[in-house]
Amino acid sequence: MNRLYGRRILHVMSPVKFDGNVFNHEGDSNYKVMEMTISYLPMCHHHVLIPENNKLSDTRKNVTLLPFNYPKNAVSNRSQFDTKAFLNAIDMKNMDFDFVFIHQPELLYNVLVALMDKRYGEIMHKFAFFHWIDCPGSRGSPAIPHGYMRQLEAINLSTKIFVHSKESVKYMITNFKNPKSVTPNLLYIKDKVEYMPLLSTVSKVAKPFEVPHNKKIVVFNHRWKQSTGMNRFLEYTETVKDKYLFVITDSKATDIPDGYLQTKNLSSSEYAHLLQGCYCTVCFVDDYATWNMSAQDGILCGKPALVYKHPIMDAILGENYPYYFETASEFKRLLETVPTTFEWTIPKHDEIFKNNLIHSMEECIIGTYKVREDDLNWIYCILNGLTYKGEITGQVQPTIGLNSNWQYIRRWMLVNGVIDNPNSPYPCYEIADEAREKLQKLVEGIKMDIRPGDKKKPIMIRKDNPFF
Repeated sequence: MNRLYGRRILHVMSPVKFDGNVFNHEGDSNYKVMEMTISYLPMCHHHVLIPENNKLSDTRKNVTLLPFNYPKNAVSNRSQFDTKAFLNAIDMKNMDFDFVFIHQPELLYNVLVALMDKRYGEIMHKFAFFHWIDCPGSRGSPAIPHGYMRQLEAINLSTKIFVHSKESVKYMITNFKNPKSVTPNLLYIKDKVEYMPLLSTVSKVAKPFEVPHNKKIVVFNHRWKQSTGMNRFLEYTETVKDKYLFVITDSKATDIPDGYLQTKNLSSSEYAHLLQGCYCTVCFVDDYATWNMSAQDGILCGKPALVYKHPIMDAILGENYPYYFETASEFKRLLETVPTTFEWTIPKHDEIFKNNLIHSMEECIIGTYKVREDDLNWIYCILNGLTYKGEITGQVQPTIGLNSNWQYIRRWMLVNGVIDNPNSPYPCYEIADEAREKLQKLVEGIKMDIRPGDKKKPIMIRKDNPFF
């Protein structure tokens, strides 16, 4: 059995895409990364704090959706946390979390303090996923308060931190070019760092649509921003825009000059059709970037991407990628010599991320722990047919509402032959066959009266949860 079988994860998201008040999970890149971690860990149960208004429909038995009041502003999401809504969403009398995966690291302290209100969290492992680094190069406006000190705080509180690449730490250090009240300990930070390189999820299914033209199509498939090189793109293409049809896929972009075609909001299959039929794609990212998935899209559709030489690109595309440029003349030369057939193997980023995540989790659960009396009382209850946390605590400590020792008991049980069913929204225990004899001997001296009427299955608030 997998060593992570039955471990429980609390996912705190960083939702940034909303259509009005409704969460747009299909267009939210942070959600997609969170979803990757769920897919990598089918042996675990996942408790996911999701925005209250959403179009999610999840029938997986190992996923429990917990509606939560997230702010709908990306900047507010870094500082505001609704503790009351959080405590209403969780039930530590019946729930357990072995890990918290937080995709908004600035809020880790808030989450931990809220859990302490429920006498929980001391030995829970904290994994912080950095989708962006707060630094001078990433701030959209100088008016936005600097948040990198809260990111440093999250690093201190975390068991592991996941960043896209080595460039992430370098960007963090740019905050300290001028004197500050503290300086970062690079050895301490690097000791906690793991990498989450991301493979593009571009669709392979194409839905044709008509783009009237008689030119070769060159696709700028990035957000229309200075950091993605829009100014350099316009400069380099100004003298050749009559020869090629330059298509910009950011449907919300403004101030696009004449001579460039802006698409509507394409579906994933329409986007795939555009890439599969284009001459090439271009990537002009020349400012802040710790990763880029769009640069991979055309390549995965069999078309070359002409890529401005940025420090991050070797990690994304692999070493010795043949279509880098640094000057306008190099770009134009490449544009004129795009091959009719093209193949390039992008590194297996998803496998690297998965292996890093699982290895980090397995490191956390290694250990031996001293047995205590309450541990054996729980084992006695499980051996006598009580399976749920809530019903066990009702027998062992019926007058106590919450107890911080319960999380320690769970940790001991999971490394000593007790199995938690990952398809149950609440901890649901049984004894592994190979551990039964050993555990039966440990509880031989215990005498407990299992009171009738206490053996109750917890009631899940979510009516649509498929476990019931």
